Amino acid sequence: MLKGPASVLYGQGSLGGVINYVTKQPLSEPYYAVETSAGSFNFYRGAIDLTGPLNPSKTVLYRLNLAAQTTESFLDFYDQQSYFVAPVVSWQLGDRTKITFSGEYQVRPQKNGAIGIPAEGSVLPNPNGKIPRNRNTNEPNSTSDTNVLRLGYDLEHRFSSNWQIRSAFEFSSFQGYKNYLFNSDLAEDEHGSDAREYFFLRRPEISPEQAFRIVSDRPLEFGIESL
Repeated sequence: MLKGPASVLYGQGSLGGVINYVTKQPLSEPYYAVETSAGSFNFYRGAIDLTGPLNPSKTVLYRLNLAAQTTESFLDFYDQQSYFVAPVVSWQLGDRTKITFSGEYQVRPQKNGAIGIPAEGSVLPNPNGKIPRNRNTNEPNSTSDTNVLRLGYDLEHRFSSNWQIRSAFEFSSFQGYKNYLFNSDLAEDEHGSDAREYFFLRRPEISPEQAFRIVSDRPLEFGIESL
């Protein structure tokens, strides 16, 4: 988490700070890990982390992360799954040159997100009685699905212990699909009846980014970027 002046160096961000998103890099020694967890509301999660060399000289390394998660909630009709895969391959082209290819793909289907309940009937009086905390005013078939894809490379060449050149590229694609009914407010009548609205959203976003930098480990530092 980047906070303070460092959190605003890379464009617009939230007041709480900016999260520094770092992909796990391959290791030269084999490493294998399996993780499982379970919790309330039918929460289950499993993850696999694999890494190591792909050739005897250890110039080509890999890392593969897989994860799957499913959970329900105290809300009625709520259900969410998440499936994630992130492969990384690094190739040591020479003593001073290395290129790394990385990818990430996540699918997160969800049924009936938390829209909330009105104040009248939960914390304020309502002529119709109290609204249960687990009440979900969505329809049982309401959905909110997201797909995220990221692909990129990172090429670096070190001229000396103080100077290096680096080129990086990332392609990202976000697709969101939402289809549900939700309560907008309570009508201003003696019964406090519920007004409902239908919402449909299909939002694809594609963002390619490229950066080229020349960096010195000495106090003098400059760079060139192309976005």
